[in-house]
Amino acid sequence: DMPEAADLQAHFGQPTKPGPGLGFPVAHVLPLFDAASGLLLDLIISPYATQDITKVPEMYSHLQDGDVLITDRGISAYPHLAMLRARGVHTLCRCHQGRRIAYPAPKGPRPKNAYNRHRRKAAILVEELGDQDQVVEVLKPQNRPGWMTPEEFAELPSTMNVRVLKFKVHEPGFRTREIELMTTLRDPVKYPAKELAELYMVRWQVEVNLRHLKQTLGMTSLHCKTVEGVKREMLMFALVYNAVCAVMVAAAEAQGVSPWRISFIDALRWMLHRRDDEPIPALKVNPKRTGRRYARATKRTQRFSKLTTTRTAYRKKHPT
Repeated sequence: DMPEAADLQAHFGQPTKPGPGLGFPVAHVLPLFDAASGLLLDLIISPYATQDITKVPEMYSHLQDGDVLITDRGISAYPHLAMLRARGVHTLCRCHQGRRIAYPAPKGPRPKNAYNRHRRKAAILVEELGDQDQVVEVLKPQNRPGWMTPEEFAELPSTMNVRVLKFKVHEPGFRTREIELMTTLRDPVKYPAKELAELYMVRWQVEVNLRHLKQTLGMTSLHCKTVEGVKREMLMFALVYNAVCAVMVAAAEAQGVSPWRISFIDALRWMLHRRDDEPIPALKVNPKRTGRRYARATKRTQRFSKLTTTRTAYRKKHPT
């Protein structure tokens, strides 16, 4: 969120729940992180009422042939998978909850609907790779999404073969017990299902990265009062975040551990108090925190009650 400036309200907007005269303008950000180092490759800043799926094409320039993009189910739409595959980029994402796929999927041609001339959109089995692992053929959607031009939509292939697989989550503390993945990595020998499941779990590190950006570094509440100022302020936070990640990568290489194990706060504190030409020391290595079952609760509460009306109305009700 940011100050209650008129320009910021007009450009970014705010959630509708607080009501008129309450709340603050809120920006929507879409980040692209490097899965190996945690470095922030891109940060797209948009108004609050922006869907991620409409901004993903702006990140295509950062992806190269052979890359693998790991996303959540919000970016599992057919157009994204087809456009990325045309660039030589593979995707690994959760299957959208609206796309119901049987195991095994039905074979043969798709039957036509009784109420129109179109065929059903059910996935058709191409190859069965395992009990909960298969390659299916999916259809191009009939309606063009608003973020695509007619020319881009016309260039999409009419069908595409993708791999879908399910795996169970047995680790304590995880809310989800079963995850269904969709990917363009179809070779079961080069890309075993177990390794794909482990690779997808790396996506949860995005939430830790965002926590470091917003809470550890303090990007939760911004201070600039112009649109350009807000964007520059967030980009400065991104630069500082990347500088800390670079120190973590160097320390991890020297200490022989993964960069995810290096303490972000320890690296940040060393950068704040380092002397000129001081080499990177051995930073704190976080233990592998597996099997935690503790409730998500906090002992601290807000010091003041929330203001649920405008200040003008509050002053009238509580005169000094």
